[in-house]
Amino acid sequence: MSALRAPKNPQDAYSRWWQQQAAMQQEAWAAYYAKQKSIKLKKKHKSSSSSSSSSSNSSGSCNNLATKKAKRDDAKRQRADHDKGNEVLPFNAVPDKARHEQLKGDVDVEDRVSALGEVAEAEGASAADDFEELDSEMLAALLKPRKKRWDVAADKDMAAAAELYEELRRNKPLYGIQLRESPRKLAGDCWEEPRVKIGLDLLGWLSYIPERWTYPLQDESRRSFAGYLPGLLPAHYCHSLFHTIWHGTKWLQPTGSQGLPIPRKTAWMISQNCTCRYRYGGMEVDPELFPPWMVHLMQTVMPACGLKSFEAMPNSCNLNLYEDGTNSVGWHADDEQLFQGRFQDCRIISLSLGARRRFELRLNWPEKGEEGLVQIMLGDGDLCTMEGMTQKHFQHRVAREAHAVSGPRINLTWRWIAKHSPDCPARRYRPA
Repeated sequence: MSALRAPKNPQDAYSRWWQQQAAMQQEAWAAYYAKQKSIKLKKKHKSSSSSSSSSSNSSGSCNNLATKKAKRDDAKRQRADHDKGNEVLPFNAVPDKARHEQLKGDVDVEDRVSALGEVAEAEGASAADDFEELDSEMLAALLKPRKKRWDVAADKDMAAAAELYEELRRNKPLYGIQLRESPRKLAGDCWEEPRVKIGLDLLGWLSYIPERWTYPLQDESRRSFAGYLPGLLPAHYCHSLFHTIWHGTKWLQPTGSQGLPIPRKTAWMISQNCTCRYRYGGMEVDPELFPPWMVHLMQTVMPACGLKSFEAMPNSCNLNLYEDGTNSVGWHADDEQLFQGRFQDCRIISLSLGARRRFELRLNWPEKGEEGLVQIMLGDGDLCTMEGMTQKHFQHRVAREAHAVSGPRINLTWRWIAKHSPDCPARRYRPA
């Protein structure tokens, strides 16, 4: 019989239910102790009766047994009359609902002891007169409900806990727990200065094929945008490129903050004159220079974002390999110091190759009436962008899809390093 464990955060209804269950368990233990003590008394009486029977004749033994049986019958009748008058049922004969009502009511200890006697006798305990020799004070101590320290704290601080819960509920985002305080609004009712005032041009509008671009996320108040260009690269080129990248990349699987390998493989590539390591989520990934196939790929993809010269293109790329649907990346924002996405407009360009996966964005601090979640299905050769202050106001992820996805996927995420590491040559390099 295992002991009940107290709830960590007791609420009114659940706490009452738990106290009822605890009281029921205490009564069950009391019945068990009563049974054990009755069995000991029974053995004691048997040993004494056997010793007396050896010294007495058979007629005397018969008289003793008859006397004991008469005493037991009288005790049963007296207890039945007492229980009938007080309307106390045996514990094992009370239905669940009635048992709860009985436990909640003010039942005297003597009545509960009587009910426990019925249980002990039903399970084969000795006679009722033996049970009456039990220590009623011990049973009363067992039946007395004990108030745990968390119940006392809950009673004292219930009002404060309710107030704290409401405060957390108001500041909690729609799909997770918010870890940092929401920023203040910088432009009246808007979170950020308007895009027109800042002069931010969206990459899809700068493209040579702007009609094929859509923006599933257009949050002018937060100056946050996510663009989508399906099928930029043909299928045969995607297939060849996928195998080139898979076999031509030094894939790593670093250990995360929990001490376990992350559920994907990754690589970090940078342009010349840069040695910045990529640090995020308690991990650090060493860089490698853009290989020739990366330069050729960027010259193919970037004009679709309005970037024609190599100097205007991103100077870093983070690659992720998802071997199947069990691989994923959790909710996060690319707001590391390298990219300064929390303090200034940050552009990120992402190319998907291989299996089709669901890409999700969610608001950090949704206001009343805001849905706060955007989903984009990214397939082979699709392009996706995050622009403006998206890394400040949104988080994104690629969720685990173990049953829906079986094939591998490679994702290339190009970014601009805005603040190089102190030991990076690019920090000291100034073009002529």
